[in-house]
Amino acid sequence: MSGTLLIRLKGLGDIVHLLPAMRMLRETRPDEPLGFLCQKPFGAIVPPDLGVTLFQLPPHASFAETLSLVRRLRRQRYDRLFDLFGNPRTALISLLSGIPFRAGFDYRVRRLAYHATFAPPDPNRHLTHLFGQFLEHFGCGGPLGHPRLSWAAADEARAVSLVRGLDRPLLGINPHTTYPSKAWPLGHYRALADRWHAATGSRVLVFWGPGEEATARALVADLGPARACTHPALTIPEFVALLARTDLFVTADTGPMNIAWALGVPTVALFGPTTRRAVAPRGDQHLVLHHPDLACLECHKEVCPDGACMRELTPDQVWDQIWAKFGATVESWTEAAGRLVPQPGERGTAVGRGPRGPTEAPPTGGVRRRAVFLDRDGTLNPDPGYISRPEDFALFPGVGKELRRLREKGFLLVVVTNQSGVARGKFTPETLAAIHARMTASLGEDGAAPDAIYVCPHHPGYPRTGRPNLCLCRKPAPGLVLRAAEEMGIDLAGSFVVGDRVKDAQMGINAGVRPVLVAQPGVVFPDLPGVAVATSFGGAVDWILSQP
Repeated sequence: MSGTLLIRLKGLGDIVHLLPAMRMLRETRPDEPLGFLCQKPFGAIVPPDLGVTLFQLPPHASFAETLSLVRRLRRQRYDRLFDLFGNPRTALISLLSGIPFRAGFDYRVRRLAYHATFAPPDPNRHLTHLFGQFLEHFGCGGPLGHPRLSWAAADEARAVSLVRGLDRPLLGINPHTTYPSKAWPLGHYRALADRWHAATGSRVLVFWGPGEEATARALVADLGPARACTHPALTIPEFVALLARTDLFVTADTGPMNIAWALGVPTVALFGPTTRRAVAPRGDQHLVLHHPDLACLECHKEVCPDGACMRELTPDQVWDQIWAKFGATVESWTEAAGRLVPQPGERGTAVGRGPRGPTEAPPTGGVRRRAVFLDRDGTLNPDPGYISRPEDFALFPGVGKELRRLREKGFLLVVVTNQSGVARGKFTPETLAAIHARMTASLGEDGAAPDAIYVCPHHPGYPRTGRPNLCLCRKPAPGLVLRAAEEMGIDLAGSFVVGDRVKDAQMGINAGVRPVLVAQPGVVFPDLPGVAVATSFGGAVDWILSQP
């Protein structure tokens, strides 16, 4: 058997940074086996669509367990091994694996376990690109994208159930670290939660992982139920799905910090003893904070008798920075405090806004988020005319999986649709609600339930009154998009609209959103300045993800 084995035992955040390199190897070598060795349970972060064979070593594995793993590796007969961890254990595993070509970092005596080594010119380069540079050095390079995380529909449903009833905006905090010197003091998190509640009236959601529950629950008890809550024990995919539901995330340098960055959740990352440049979240929507002038920053000590770098980064300083970057939207957040996750059986009734399904996630408030506005008929599903029964509604094949790609990049998914059948009397608002519940459930199976559905139920000729019945929401008017942007805190300049008709593109242009049209077979669009055209829905998603 040919193929490649990658090794990175831990931590969870480092493996998130390795995912782009895994995807690059899968895409450039689609027919070759790809294996990955890590510490259990971190392999759960690897998306199943990569087709990676996982080898997970238990924490504190015995020598016998290590030898058993080596025997499994030898049976796979990989022809390349890249040790991207390079501690004594992985060097020994590499040596005993019998793989014909073994490469690792140029670390002291461990280099003897490999046929070739790599000494990075800049060892503090951003970790995603350091891994890519390592593979490129050995002839296995290629383009690297942003980390793409995934989770199952059941994980999505669990996350939705956990945020049901929480006010927006939802601030997540992670007060835990793998070693003490990286930790921001618990009292600082407590003070930050107080300020958040005073400004927004919302609770903070305290995240935790294995071994951290007692600390999380003690913090929640100290803050009280009006200011904080937490979650039960979660699997890694459930944790990811829940974190994707937050509007802002505050944490020190941790694995969850890297997960939030990968998800596109605006992240406030607090740094002290570790190197910011190597792992800090990149992008304008994130905030990286550290002590302003300590000479000992980035010392890499796991235990520090002083701890000034984190202790002297005060809650007031952090809050002031959060307010300066995100505070302009707080008033709109609090005005929209009624936007809660619907309880079972509830339906939205606002004029011009579509019904929301019983398990649909709420619109995201607070920090301005990018969105993809989606036409319904002809774009998400075939358009036979008027769909007047839920059982007649069916999605185009593969649409849910493509929408999932957008969600994993942090986009909100907002359906905007003209449904003049209501005005024409072809179906009732209740029937339309049932149709959209079916659509939401179908997309939810792929983890892509829309964040909101906005509907124009009007038609200029109905009811027949002898004069036009004009509205501001019927496409190509931009009313649906503008209303969604106001209610959900959407960054229009960074958002897109996908449709199948010129009026969809015109709506986008009128609203200041970049449009892309999906040309169904036999359809030719006129040359429209500023409008992209794709030959498939997946092609439209590819185009969106290629844009800055």
